[in-house]
Amino acid sequence: GVFSMVDGAQVAPFAYDAITFLGSERMLLQRGETRYLVDETTGESVNTVAKGITVMPFGVENRTWRFDEKKNYAIIDQNGQVLFTAPAGTITKVKNFRNGVSPVQVGKLWGVVDGQGRWLVQPQYDDLDLV
Repeated sequence: GVFSMVDGAQVAPFAYDAITFLGSERMLLQRGETRYLVDETTGESVNTVAKGITVMPFGVENRTWRFDEKKNYAIIDQNGQVLFTAPAGTITKVKNFRNGVSPVQVGKLWGVVDGQGRWLVQPQYDDLDLV
């Protein structure tokens, strides 16, 4: 279960097998094979997340990456809605969003995309971190 650190109210009952806090008032709750993207403040499910899908932490951002076992990447908003889907097999790796942008690796080179998946810096660097 989950309790609010603000007022002590129970936000989610003791009915889940796993809980992952994702930041930006979102958590991933799992019951059996079903996983729910849940609003931490209300306890309401805003979407379901299919088995085999990894959701990266939001941190303080309002979007993040999700990907499957085959490394097919998509950008989602806080309600789990897909904002951008990368063509299959194009992205090698991603890092968390920061200030609305994310480092993305294509092959062995890194570049930067915005929250809609548009390239701001084409892949050209051996490594890239946002500070």
